Amino acid sequence: MPELENKHSRNGGKRVPEDILREITAELDIMVPKIFLDAKITLLKYCVVKNARNSVCVSVTDTSSKKYFVKICPYNNLVSEIFWRKKAHENNIPTPRTIFADTSKKNIPYMFEVIEFVDGVNWDFLSYERMYEYAKRTGIWLRKIHGIPVDGFGRINDDKTWTDETWLESLEKYKGFDNQKADALELFSSDELEKLRRTTYENKWINIGNPKLIHGDINQGNLILSSSGEIVFIDPGYSIAGDPMLDLAHAATPCINSPFFKGLKEGYETEESLTDDEKYRFEMLRLFCLVTAAVNLRQRNDSQYPEFVLAAKEIIRAL
Repeated sequence: MPELENKHSRNGGKRVPEDILREITAELDIMVPKIFLDAKITLLKYCVVKNARNSVCVSVTDTSSKKYFVKICPYNNLVSEIFWRKKAHENNIPTPRTIFADTSKKNIPYMFEVIEFVDGVNWDFLSYERMYEYAKRTGIWLRKIHGIPVDGFGRINDDKTWTDETWLESLEKYKGFDNQKADALELFSSDELEKLRRTTYENKWINIGNPKLIHGDINQGNLILSSSGEIVFIDPGYSIAGDPMLDLAHAATPCINSPFFKGLKEGYETEESLTDDEKYRFEMLRLFCLVTAAVNLRQRNDSQYPEFVLAAKEIIRAL
């Protein structure tokens, strides 16, 4: 297992292969006790919660019935998430607290993070009205997140430096999109992809100079409604620093008429409406999110990808 460190140390935002996640899951009986050994916590039981995009997530209960949430990552993608959670807590943003973590791969051959367990539910079964109201509250919090300045773009490397010097550079690397061009050409023409490049990677009008903290993957799946009724942000995305309009673009993908996006935008604009410049950047980044999502969904044989392709082509035709 230690050889995975070199082979899979950086993934450029791509999905971790299922066989690697299965390898980790098969070794949990050995790894989970090692994770908690230095914390002197006596474990009672654990269960796999979900296999996320780049990690194995485990719910752990100790002998006093206290619960913990453990995230084990084969790729070096926890440094940024730990930074994001720390920044959020410093600014009173509701997100689970990191209890302890190890990014050195000393205890086990992977990075891991032990996070406060939040007792709550996801948003999958909310009515239209409740989705809209909770999304409005989320939008108010999101505006506060976007008020937090950072000193780089993209993600944080293991040595605490930022991955990108400019926002355009960060976009070009985002989700390894350039490495998926062959897949993209199955869904979009070369002319359409060239328009995408001109309106994003090479578009000086969206190249912001002052990076802000962003979530990077805002959708109802990355929000929890706690048992106390609090909205809790979880699982920041691949990019955690850049243009706040990327978060709004994610929330509007694929449909700007969803109760989630309508509520989120209304809450976001409670004190101040989007400027014309922000509206333009939002539209270009929404196109970017639609195309990258369509390609990734197609690669995973997800039947939803045509909806994203259609929405993207509508924007491209209007350019």
